[in-house]
Amino acid sequence: MRWLKNFRNPYALDDDIEECPFGIRPDVLTQLNLDRNFAALVKFGGVRGLALALRSDPKNGIDPFQPDSSLSTRRRWFGRNELRPSRHMKLWQHMWATLSEPLMLTLCAVAIFSTILGAAIREQRQSHGYIQGLAVWVAVLVVTFANASSLSQKERRLEMLRRQKEGTPISVIRCGVSVLIPRYEIVIGDLIRLNPGDVIPADLVFLAAPGGTCLIVDESPLTSDSTSLTKKPYVAGSRIGEEDFWLRAGSRVCEGGGGIGLVIGVGSRSQFGHAMSLVNVMGEVAPDTPLQQQLAVVTSVIGNVGLAVAIGVLIALIVKWCVSNNGFPIQYVNDNGPVTFILFALTILVVAVPEGLPLAVSVGVAFSTQRMSKHDRLQVNEVAAVETLGLTTAICVGKTGCLTENGMTVAEGWFSGTFFRRVPNRDEIPDSIAQEILLNCALNSKALVLDP
Repeated sequence: MRWLKNFRNPYALDDDIEECPFGIRPDVLTQLNLDRNFAALVKFGGVRGLALALRSDPKNGIDPFQPDSSLSTRRRWFGRNELRPSRHMKLWQHMWATLSEPLMLTLCAVAIFSTILGAAIREQRQSHGYIQGLAVWVAVLVVTFANASSLSQKERRLEMLRRQKEGTPISVIRCGVSVLIPRYEIVIGDLIRLNPGDVIPADLVFLAAPGGTCLIVDESPLTSDSTSLTKKPYVAGSRIGEEDFWLRAGSRVCEGGGGIGLVIGVGSRSQFGHAMSLVNVMGEVAPDTPLQQQLAVVTSVIGNVGLAVAIGVLIALIVKWCVSNNGFPIQYVNDNGPVTFILFALTILVVAVPEGLPLAVSVGVAFSTQRMSKHDRLQVNEVAAVETLGLTTAICVGKTGCLTENGMTVAEGWFSGTFFRRVPNRDEIPDSIAQEILLNCALNSKALVLDP
């Protein structure tokens, strides 16, 4: 592949291209890909010219051993084929977020005043008046830790699921040899071999297919449109709008096999990654769930009523004390006086505020999340979804891919003149028929045979 070393794109936009070992800058390639810029693709000489600019052979793929276009060099310039995970909060950040809720702030304020007054005043200290404040502190800590630990455990499980998904093997062509590599090892310029059922791992340009056949692709993860689209290989001399040869990451190949695509967008530089990055940015501040909204209303009402009653009782007791003592004798303030009345008011607030409510809600949601997470095929992305699911009365979903696995298997049928209500065993079918079935499976299989 020596011819690649002297290649330079004749349509370079400025002198900055000299700093890049490839014939196209990463920002130009990303913009061409996201805009599906057919005119820019033609200026580069079509898909073949774009492959040359990326130092890739349109037939044999890249040479990962070239120093100026190695795998590490491609990842450094064009990025890795990994979506940037959402920013995960640490345990103490989850605890701080829980403590910032209105109900928890009210409980903290009540606990502070109860503990200080119960420990500072001698009479209250002797009667263990600080125990009430400590009890509130225990409830606050239990709720905070239970909620934070549940959220942290959920994020760890989702991160493990994401890494497992990115490790799915995919067939690529490098140096003219087909190899299986994990999805995250794909780089710009790779040639991807697509088969029915494959999830496209990166943004591609449909380069070639056996006999010029087309691919039927489901782009519903990107467009939410269940209508499958027909993709045809790029043909030199095509006009804008004549053929659709852009293949998007996250789409699924429904029909057609053996298609070859040139990788032009990976990770966050693909259209799917770009959309996910926008979703992550917009989704940093999540709206309150219905349960959180109801708790906020209950907290506000209880707090206002309790505060009004406490203030009213405090004023009434102070007025009665002043009338009984013909004034405001300072020496008797702590002798069944205003200090005791303040403790009475705080007691009313403590009784009015349901400190067990957030504990019951957090433990209930955490327990529900744990039970749902025990299922192998069920992952709870947001704990708030458990709350919302409790209000759900009807779920409307599509059948394929939601209620079914989108995979056809044999359940029953006629084999050699005999009807089976299950898949028959090997010894239940005549040898001649069994050999024909095995031959049919081998000829129609998409399995890739690799050198040992």
